[in-house]
Amino acid sequence: QKSPINQSATFSIFAEIELLESFFKKNKLALKKLFCMKKTMKQVKLYPVHGDLQKQNMVILNGQLGLIDFERFMFAPKELELCNSLFFDDGNCLDIKSIINELPKNFINVRMLKLCLEYYMLKQVSLGMNFQEAENRFELALKKLKKKEDLLKVLPNHTMERVFI
Repeated sequence: QKSPINQSATFSIFAEIELLESFFKKNKLALKKLFCMKKTMKQVKLYPVHGDLQKQNMVILNGQLGLIDFERFMFAPKELELCNSLFFDDGNCLDIKSIINELPKNFINVRMLKLCLEYYMLKQVSLGMNFQEAENRFELALKKLKKKEDLLKVLPNHTMERVFI
């Protein structure tokens, strides 16, 4: 029987990437992308991230905001926290534009955000999402970033080009 812990005893993005490497072991392009992710992410500070931040995982009790459902908790680049709401477009998603507008200037690294979105896309495929649907959601996430002028103020002078694996 599987452990109730999300297969990742170390709770780090690197353990999750290793699981993805196992899943994509026959896909050379995916493996190359995962190798580059690991190499790049080892150069940045990792933060505790919820991993599935959305409205249904937030509760207010006695006027205090709390989070529930820590199944995908890990230490990862802070940009990963935005990926769920960028990748999915439903009523549970957070308003990323409002969130980013409240963050200090240059708090979000656009290159890391793209890398985290790529990770998120591969993770969704490993969880059973059709690859074409995952790629389409990835493209839509990039377009959401491109459309929002306020986001581009926070993420200056960077083109969100297509990343195909």
